[in-house]
Amino acid sequence: MYRALVFACFAAACVSSAPPSHGSGDGGNGRAWPSGGPPGREPDLGQARFFARVQGGNGQQELKLEDFVVQVKTGAQTTRTHLWITMANPGETQVEAVMRLPVPPGAAVTRAVLHVGADAVEGAFVARDRAREIYRSIAERRRDPALITWNGPEWIDATVFPVEKHDRRVLEIEWIEPTASRDGCLWYRVPVIAHEGRNARRPSRITVDGVAVDTLGRAWLPLVTEGLLGAAAVARGPGEPFGYAVAPARERKPGPTRLVLAAETSRAMPPPERKRQRAVLEQLLAALPKDTGVTLLAVDWAVAAVAENAPPAEARAALDHLDGIPSAGALDLESALRVASARARAVDAHAIVFLGHGADSFRGDGLAAPLREMQQAGQSLVVVGGDATPIADAAALTGGQSLPWTNTTEAVARILALLQRTPADLALDNAERFFALETVTGETRWLARFVGPAPDRLPRVEARELEALWTRAHVAATAGRDTEEGERHRVLTPLTSILVLESTADYARWGIPAPERAEDVHLGRRDSGKRPTQQADTPSIQGLLKQAPPSRSASVFGRDTAVGNDAVNLLGGLIDNQIAQAYGTGVLGIIGTGNGAGGTGVGTIGVGNFGTLGKGGGGGNGSGYGRGVGGLGGRRAQAPEVIPGQSTVRGSLDKEIIRRIIRLHSNEVKYCYEQELTRHPALSGRISVQFVIAANGEVKSSVLQSSTMNNVRVESCVVQAFRRWEFPYPAGGGIVRVSYPLNFVPGGWDRVAHVARPSVVPQAPVSDAPWDVSLAALRGKGELADRVAKVAAMLVAPTTESPAVLAWWIVERHLRSGPPIPGACILAANLLRAANQPHEAGRILSEAGGVDLVAITAEFRRWSSGPDVARLTELAARK
Repeated sequence: MYRALVFACFAAACVSSAPPSHGSGDGGNGRAWPSGGPPGREPDLGQARFFARVQGGNGQQELKLEDFVVQVKTGAQTTRTHLWITMANPGETQVEAVMRLPVPPGAAVTRAVLHVGADAVEGAFVARDRAREIYRSIAERRRDPALITWNGPEWIDATVFPVEKHDRRVLEIEWIEPTASRDGCLWYRVPVIAHEGRNARRPSRITVDGVAVDTLGRAWLPLVTEGLLGAAAVARGPGEPFGYAVAPARERKPGPTRLVLAAETSRAMPPPERKRQRAVLEQLLAALPKDTGVTLLAVDWAVAAVAENAPPAEARAALDHLDGIPSAGALDLESALRVASARARAVDAHAIVFLGHGADSFRGDGLAAPLREMQQAGQSLVVVGGDATPIADAAALTGGQSLPWTNTTEAVARILALLQRTPADLALDNAERFFALETVTGETRWLARFVGPAPDRLPRVEARELEALWTRAHVAATAGRDTEEGERHRVLTPLTSILVLESTADYARWGIPAPERAEDVHLGRRDSGKRPTQQADTPSIQGLLKQAPPSRSASVFGRDTAVGNDAVNLLGGLIDNQIAQAYGTGVLGIIGTGNGAGGTGVGTIGVGNFGTLGKGGGGGNGSGYGRGVGGLGGRRAQAPEVIPGQSTVRGSLDKEIIRRIIRLHSNEVKYCYEQELTRHPALSGRISVQFVIAANGEVKSSVLQSSTMNNVRVESCVVQAFRRWEFPYPAGGGIVRVSYPLNFVPGGWDRVAHVARPSVVPQAPVSDAPWDVSLAALRGKGELADRVAKVAAMLVAPTTESPAVLAWWIVERHLRSGPPIPGACILAANLLRAANQPHEAGRILSEAGGVDLVAITAEFRRWSSGPDVARLTELAARK
């Protein structure tokens, strides 16, 4: 009773001390916040998710939040939050629960517990990609896993399967955050669950240190703690060589700050994206202190300084010059970030802001070197507008983050917070470097690990809590690609997930040490205000014993194989990123509903090359018969054929998987062709489609890359068909870019007779002759104006004698969408060189480096451009 009274008095003092405000900001209770607004960062609930879906599908169904209980435990410098989420499925089918939950910016997620029957089962920390693999495999077998993954510094994703019809599941999640203060009060942001900004729900019950608190729907609560506001603290586990320390930031001294901005101007940034980029830059430069020194760089293949350590007003005036740089050139992300890091070191800037998509145009790891340099220099990277997973991960690993274009206000606030960051207000002997965490109120807390005795004057806190926060800060700042950090310290990171399996046997099967079971944290019916016993932090003896190796007898059902990497070559399409999506290799298709192009059947066994049983056996034309080998399927009138060519894939999805899915949909493509064959019986040609597969397997976009069909109806129909298809999830997330050629052959064409070799299918490649011939004409004799006019006529371009005008016409007409065409890039680049624009020529030529590195390197060598040749040689060797 006494503690509850103290809490109430403290809450009243914090809130009543605030000045009057016109806004509420606290969920509707009408009280004013300190400084006229909420005490800290509010989550963007538009990103929140809480829905159900049929396993393997993408459609959303209702998921009911039946109960939501939160327990809070405060410490000297840490706050522990434990959530109980009871979800219910009101539908008539078994579903998978999908959640995206906001967490405080500096929080370390340390536990997940799934209720399986009468048991509460503790989760294990597993490398991210392996955890996703195991979850999908088990979910397809209708078992009981839950998976918790990192979705940015302030979001986690949680999936639970299954939730049976008219049934419920309980998931527990726990995190530790640095205690946050503002205006002399300690504050706690109340957890919330929502779906795309709708149906926001606060906890039905919340207790703070065992005291029931009536939140009245508020988003924030003032806290009572025995710790000193903003003071440092230390911790050490018994027998541990390392201790941990947390300290506030020093008081900021007046003085100018420095900032480096890198604006992407590559061909991947079309004018609409450049407009969004300009809007963010204007808002940021307007918000910066007047004494800030701003370095603004335009980055693609080249790096050009638009402003050098200039005041914000001067940098803002230079935005017109940035707008005048056309979107062109390949993005050499490694070079761009290394130059930005070097400029930041030169002016003593600790924040780098990259504005653009951030997708490297070249193969290999372009982030390792710049990431190492930024970490060594203590520089934080913030990415605005980035949709490429690698650069988003790199931002997190420097203590920064990746933000969308739409969240301009949040991006500006994050950048300003980084600029105002000061060092730790604590000196320790024999300590490693300090790493920063941001509290929910925007303060900086510094975490360090040390050996030897700790200062006696500092208060002691729980070792597990400081260890978790140090791990969270360490991973964000310097851990690089070390997946073991999160597993070793039992903390969710960008590279480590929490996986909850049904039983100890399941953990053993996958070679994962089983965590201690969590019966002691099972809440039962949750008496309000009663804090359940917390599980001991020390893992059980059984959990530390080496488990039996996983059984390899089940290898053909997942990516784990019994025969090493060669299993992919041996089993081909029988292995997939997801279970139940292995449709065969064109020889044996065990199950499926496709057209038979890959040997699939309908509830039968189709032997694709023999035309025996199953729909679409044999030639794969969907007739159910086919020709088979040796004529076993019989001779019939042959339908038109669609023959795949050699695809190009950039991303973590196997070519064989992509080929197989496209073959399953070949009837849709064939329909596009057959509709026009009735009008043009001799119609044939080759269509190449470029499409992007998103992390959820959906086709994000598809465009016509090239075509010799010369039939708009077929081309448009085929491109639209690709957009409707779904593919397996790319391994490890991220996007996959695919260029896929299809050859269309009318009926009566004898495929066998035209096969020069058993493994070669005739193709009608896109001719580079117009580009080669045009380049030869440009390099010919005579006046430059006459040669340019001749080239324009050959390309059916508008009449012009200006090489620059013709060059940019080629860019707009042929190089704005789809993969770059090397011949077009070389011709446009040479036109720009003829127009005395060597800088722009190099940018345009670089665009084809990711497609034909040899040809582009040869052209730079022809120009005697030694630095460009050296860079391309390094890129060719990059792993």
